[in-house]
Amino acid sequence: MAAGALLGLLGLRTIAGELVTPWPVDPRRWRVISPGLDEDIHAVQAGRGTHVTRGALTMTEHVFFRPDIVVAQTARPIHAAELVIAEDSGPVWVSFGERPAVVVILHPTAVHPPAPGSGWLPSSTRRYIVSHEGGHFWLDLGGERLDLGAGTPGTMELSCVGEPARVERVRLLDSSGALLLEEHFDTWLPPASATVWATGSGAVLGLAAGALATSAAGALSAGLLSLPLLLSLAVAPETWLALVERLYLSNISPWELARGSALIAALPLLGAALVRGTPLAADDHTHARDPQVRALWWGGALIAAAIATARAPSLWVIPGVLILGLAPWTGRRAKLPAAGWLGRDLPALAMVALGGWGLGLAAAIAWRLLVLTASASGLLQRAPRPAADHLSLLLLAIPLTIEGSLQHADLPWAPHQLSPELPSERGWREVVAAWKGSCDETEGEGETEGNEGENEEGGSSRIAFLGGSSTGGAYQFSSEPGAFFAAQAHLVLCEGRDGFTTTNFGTGDGNTFTISRTIEQVFEQAQPDLLVLYVGVNDLLTQHHTMTRKEREDALSERGTAASGLAGLGRRSRVVTGLSLLLRADAGHSENVSAVPIADAEENLHRIAEAARDAGARVLLMTELITPSMAAAMVGYDPMMRSVAEAHDHVRWENPAKLLGITRTDEVLVDRNHLSREGNRRMGEVLAPIVMEMLER
Repeated sequence: MAAGALLGLLGLRTIAGELVTPWPVDPRRWRVISPGLDEDIHAVQAGRGTHVTRGALTMTEHVFFRPDIVVAQTARPIHAAELVIAEDSGPVWVSFGERPAVVVILHPTAVHPPAPGSGWLPSSTRRYIVSHEGGHFWLDLGGERLDLGAGTPGTMELSCVGEPARVERVRLLDSSGALLLEEHFDTWLPPASATVWATGSGAVLGLAAGALATSAAGALSAGLLSLPLLLSLAVAPETWLALVERLYLSNISPWELARGSALIAALPLLGAALVRGTPLAADDHTHARDPQVRALWWGGALIAAAIATARAPSLWVIPGVLILGLAPWTGRRAKLPAAGWLGRDLPALAMVALGGWGLGLAAAIAWRLLVLTASASGLLQRAPRPAADHLSLLLLAIPLTIEGSLQHADLPWAPHQLSPELPSERGWREVVAAWKGSCDETEGEGETEGNEGENEEGGSSRIAFLGGSSTGGAYQFSSEPGAFFAAQAHLVLCEGRDGFTTTNFGTGDGNTFTISRTIEQVFEQAQPDLLVLYVGVNDLLTQHHTMTRKEREDALSERGTAASGLAGLGRRSRVVTGLSLLLRADAGHSENVSAVPIADAEENLHRIAEAARDAGARVLLMTELITPSMAAAMVGYDPMMRSVAEAHDHVRWENPAKLLGITRTDEVLVDRNHLSREGNRRMGEVLAPIVMEMLER
């Protein structure tokens, strides 16, 4: 046993690090842009593909959308950069300078320059140095310099291509050679929990294996029972991330899933070690305490059933009670002593009481299977038929208990979410204001009931802003909603006169599809006289699926129509749902389509315009600003919006670039489409007079 504990400890010390919560990157030094997920890096949440683990900044691809982008937070433009790529890293995507930026892909053994048609160039170093000289970025390959192209010093962005990218060290300098940022990820010590997981898990599992391996047969059993755990520990971290995203486990992180799977995989080994000490002896004919033991078991069964039913009453009570009754039924048929048989079934009753008819019953079945396995030799001699019947019924009950566990679990597997939707795509059916303010309040703190009555009687003007994260509710000003242009325009309007109430319904991943399907809620909540829509990017550039939002809506409608009879039961099954999510083929990024193509966006905008007309409101349409490098993907959106405005007298279209009077989008954008603080302020200033004019018509 001691040898088993030592071997388990030594073995797990090398792999238990994958089970611990990794270090998040410092948000003061790095900004992580994770598409489709919460942008807040302060919390290491589900699906986060970027963190520091095993001595390197690790960036992992997501399943259904592009990988994270890690942006260096520096006070001055970056003129030189030194990066050390980890030996086990995949390709590291690196962007230098202002847009259009210079992009190069670095690998531990090769470099892919940005020149069109160029291939991989071999490299003898993992330490890459990039510098800006004479208007060009240069890559030092250890004696040889590679011209990466012309560019303007600015920021640096990191990402991955295919495989996980791992960067051990980063050093950034300004034009004078002064240090801007330096990170030595390879010196970061593993979290303390890594040692706890390694030593604790290794000791416990080693002891379990040692307890079983007292004979050749025991050693074989220990080896076979250890296989599930070894396979679980062999799964790569990026695979756990893929499972989290594929199964939409938005309330669990990849490392939590890895820990839970390792624990479940270890249960057969641990359980076998526990029950092995008191096997059901073939010559045990003692029945003296049978009545007392049977009474104790039935009392425990009634208490466990009552507690499980009170916690989650459902139809699962019936099969649960029947499964519990297998133990005494088998014992009577086999004429087994209750002290040995039902006595060891008491943990199963405790599991049902603690875990309910879902997970608790599944754990109870697992315990009984272990007991049957440990007592196999005695049962085969004494009562092979009852034992075989009991085993068969338990095996048949496994899918049922798994279904019960999943039904009671907090999983985002409701039918309306299986279109499928990403974490960021959920919640859009319930409209929530990101910011609201009235002119007689300070800083848009929110509108009181008294103000609402006064505004209605005084004929105040109400404005509602709608759009994606560029409009409000997410991204760079998520904790400062007053910085978005809706609030900035409100401040300018309030300088002229009182009586304006402004509500910002902007939210991350909002698009014309979600807005058109919830526009009635907007009118119910805000009763606006004017709608201002700032949209476009999430329509055309969001490409997470092989079907558009409208196509997924139609497919969901057909699914709902067909959800009857046996087909309906199958569609409502959590097991079937989980398998369908797990086994569906990945859609390559190149095969994905725009969430809302131009034709669908036009239909959505007409729908919004008609709803506004019925409510007596006007509509102002604006296409989101975007960097020139991405402009080609938005071709056709402006003419479409203009045609919608021309088709309705109460709708107006404006070009934001012309309103702002800019020739370069980097004057007002912080990245490819999100307005900077100054950009939001300027947008609010130019919008205010247009809003005033439309309200006075």
